[in-house]
Formats: sequence, C-alpha cells, structure tokens
Amino acid sequence: AEVACPSVHISAVNVSLAILSRSHIRVSGVRGITIDARHTLMIGSDLPWTRTDIQAFPGNLTISAMYLETSNLAHVFQGDNIFMNINGTVILRQCIISTSSSSSSGLISIMGGAECFISNTTDILPQGDFHLNCTRFEPSDMRILTDFGNIYMNVHTLLLVHPYQFKTPSGSIVMNVDRMTADYSASVPTIVANAINITIQDVMIVDYLRFEARMVYLKSYNNIYFNAQGGMFPSTNYLVNYYGIDADNIVSMDSWRLVPEVHNHAVEYLYIRTGVYLRLDKVIMEASHIQMHSQQNI
Repeated sequence: AEVACPSVHISAVNVSLAILSRSHIRVSGVRGITIDARHTLMIGSDLPWTRTDIQAFPGNLTISAMYLETSNLAHVFQGDNIFMNINGTVILRQCIISTSSSSSSGLISIMGGAECFISNTTDILPQGDFHLNCTRFEPSDMRILTDFGNIYMNVHTLLLVHPYQFKTPSGSIVMNVDRMTADYSASVPTIVANAINITIQDVMIVDYLRFEARMVYLKSYNNIYFNAQGGMFPSTNYLVNYYGIDADNIVSMDSWRLVPEVHNHAVEYLYIRTGVYLRLDKVIMEASHIQMHSQQNI
C-alpha cells in the first residue's frame, strides 16, 4: 500500500497502519504528514519481510495519539522535523527516526504523558536537538545520536538498566529527572557529550555509569547512592575539565571507582559537595585538583 500526495492528513479515533502481506506500507508527503489518532495508533504487524515507511520531505512529520505502538519489524520515520505528541504510552520497536541531512536544525520531539519504551535496535537520529518528556523512560537496545544538537530529557523516572547510548560529541546532554537508576555495565561510554548536566529532584542510584565529556555535573536535591563494586568512569579520549557531584547526602560509596582507566587522561578538577554528610568507603579517586565540602560530616 502506498499513499503519496503533496500533503497527507490522516485523522480518526483509532488508526492502524497494518501490513497484511509480505510487502510494506509507504506514506510520503513533500509538504508534510499529519497522523492524528484521537485514541490509538498502531503501526506495523508481526508478519516477516515487512516494513513501514513514513517520509515527509521537505515537510514536517506530526503524529498525535493517546497511545502509540509499533510492531517488532522495521519502521522508518523521516521528516525535516518530527513531532510525536502522545498523551499516554509510547512503545517504539526497531525504528529509525531521522531528520533531513540537508538541515542542521532538524528537531525530533517525543512528548509523552506516561511511559516511554524504546527498544529493539531503535535509532533516533536528529540533525538538531532531541527532546523527550514523559513520566517513565526505560531505553533498551537503542541509541540517540546527533552530531550538532543537544539532547534534553524531562522524565519522572529514568531507568538505565539495559543497553543504550546517548551521544552528541559537540553538544550537551541535559537531564531533569525525579528518580534515576543507572545499572548497565558497558565496555564503551554510553553517555557522550561535550557537557553532561543531570539534575535529580529526588534520589539517584548508580551501580555503573560510563560517560565521556569535558564537563560533568550531577546535582541531587536529595541523596545520591553509589552502590558497592560499581564505577562511574570518565572519558579516556580527552581531559575532563570539571567533574562535580552535589547532593544532600552522598551515601555508601563502597569499593567505588572515580578514576579514568588511562592515568594520563585524568580529571582536571573533581568537586564533591554535600549538604549533610559524605561517606567514602574504599573509594579510588584521581584528579589534578580534588575538593570535598560538607555542611556537617565527611
């Protein structure tokens, strides 16, 4: 099935772009595509050798629904800018979501009101910025890659416990999270940016986190827990100019590592500040300058 017009607007209570044979669905519109499902939008089926292409060049791709789900097969979403406005749950599997390579300002925005599950080798490839807003985000076997833009996440609960990568070598990654858990042991950096800024409104629990950045700042308005035998590993590719951790309490850093794996790529300035107390148990730290400050106990 193929729909090709200068502009495409699909509107209904429930929309299903389902493949019923060994073929594919292609929706293309050079002036933009709008899919407005007032309740449920289902894309794809479970039949093999099928794919779904939704391509808006040089226009924008706008998808609105209460609930969005794709099947386990290949899906391609393309547009100058891509807007997914989902009031409920978002489930994206095996998707390539990308903006036009002709513009360095292509935006991908996923605004979800509830859970957001992105998995099964999904790649999100904006030329510009990426925005994510949802209640719960649990990436699994997915990547967000941009060469020129920034990555912004506003999430209530962030679970980094499955394979993932967020990468913008020349931009910033900014996360505003209520609760965050990081427990995915990777051999390569999973969060890569020029600058990383993570603000936690409640609690941050870190078992393992590998990053690459020139500036890293972790701020929690409550507690940060670094669990036993874990590690937060800075880049080995270039010098980390600033590495700051700020929380009410930093708790139980037992056998914790704050050290690059290559000694000549040490952190330049390591700053740890707590409002109440800082507890360090069997911690390895290496930096040119280290400063620790607490309002009460260290």
